[in-house]
Amino acid sequence: MPAPAPAPAPAPVGAGAVVDHGAAVRKTFSQTDQHFLFVGTVGMALGAIVFMFFYAQAKAQKSRLFYIINFFICSIAALAYFAMASGYGVMLTPHKRSIFWARYIDWVLTTPLLLLDLALIVRANTDDTTLMVVADVLMIVTGLVGALVPAPYKYVWWALGMLFFFIIVNKLFQLMEAASRTLAPAASDVFKALSWVTIILWSGYPIIWILGGEGTNSMSQKAEVGCITMLDLAAKVGFGLYLLFNLDAIHADEGYSETAALRPQEE
Repeated sequence: MPAPAPAPAPAPVGAGAVVDHGAAVRKTFSQTDQHFLFVGTVGMALGAIVFMFFYAQAKAQKSRLFYIINFFICSIAALAYFAMASGYGVMLTPHKRSIFWARYIDWVLTTPLLLLDLALIVRANTDDTTLMVVADVLMIVTGLVGALVPAPYKYVWWALGMLFFFIIVNKLFQLMEAASRTLAPAASDVFKALSWVTIILWSGYPIIWILGGEGTNSMSQKAEVGCITMLDLAAKVGFGLYLLFNLDAIHADEGYSETAALRPQEE
């Protein structure tokens, strides 16, 4: 009589189970982290709704492009914040350090659109627009690489990112000077205000990077998340609202540059 077949070995505990990465990441969040990430999600989503409402109501074709650009800026940011709030837009390092990679996807898509807003206001040429956009993308990419590599290499990548940031700032200063000559005073004031807002707010990001988890880790995660969220809301929703509430001044500038070109230049 043949011997009975041996019983199959019991499966290891947890074998074949799907690991919920988001749940594991959320366990590392403080209540403050969760609150700020959801504030960012809701704030950006509301901004997107407002800009789409204005887009749908706009009768002037020249205004619609600004509305749609800012709608996509806030929509992308809302998706990124939801990904981070749910834990899926965050990577945990072996040392249990959180890398919020979704924010870099957000920035690499939205910050060029913010610069495009500025370029459209000042009627920047293709060369200047390309310089700012490509420098911006490289700035974000170097920040992400720096967040992923160990010290001291991370600080080299941070410094390279700052180099590209200074290229953007220098070009904005040049465009602000040109705006005084080529734009009507009201439009020039709007462009200068938005350029200064961009320079000041964007200057906060590398400071938080170097102090936060990507850099020296001398800032708590909840402080880092809170500061980045507030900067993002101001730099995207606040920027967009100021721009859209001043569109009349920007559009009133039409024809001014041609008139200014015919004026005698002061010695």
